[in-house]
Amino acid sequence: MGGDKEGQDFVAQPRDTWSWKLIIRVPDFIVAKDLKETVATLKEKGKPPEVANVKLETLDEGQCVQMLHVGPYSKEGETISQMLALAQEKRLSCRGCHHEIYLSDPRRVPPQRLRTILRLPVA
Repeated sequence: MGGDKEGQDFVAQPRDTWSWKLIIRVPDFIVAKDLKETVATLKEKGKPPEVANVKLETLDEGQCVQMLHVGPYSKEGETISQMLALAQEKRLSCRGCHHEIYLSDPRRVPPQRLRTILRLPVA
């Protein structure tokens, strides 16, 4: 994403065409050996083979534009557009994909009250 136009293009795309990755924070003491053992245990319990795709990664974004989005996920595009406008105003360029930190459980919270932190790496 480089500017408003590209941000608009992104949010206009059908969700089933998005390329995304699910990330969850784990404590620093979790290492590759722990993950390997957990995957083996999950497979033994009959979990799908995709559990083997889980890997440990370090996320080092540097400077970001960040904003709290309140409302349904389908409206995040409006918040992302505001973030892109701020980045442009501050003469920052986007460097990489945005990511989302979910603060609410969509099974328990109505869509209009969902809270999500949106973060966009910039330089």
